[in-house]
Amino acid sequence: MPLASFPLSSASPRFQLVPERSALPIEAALPYKFPLILGNDLSSVVVEAGPAVTKFKPGDEIFVRVDKQRIGTLAEHNSIAKSKITLSAS
Repeated sequence: MPLASFPLSSASPRFQLVPERSALPIEAALPYKFPLILGNDLSSVVVEAGPAVTKFKPGDEIFVRVDKQRIGTLAEHNSIAKSKITLSAS
């Protein structure tokens, strides 16, 4: 079934059209300060592990899901708590 196109004037009287920029910008709804780097998960290869890290070694393929307060996994490099890292399924 093809999609139908309706002119704006045919909108139901029960709905209100919202302007492109609403009264509440996205920045006000999020608990982060802008500018920021996005991303809350990643898969990568371990480059370096600190001396206290025994579960992972350089070259390991990993998956990470960080806490909502620590977003920024789209950055070029990340320092991540070992409790948030798991080995990728190979």
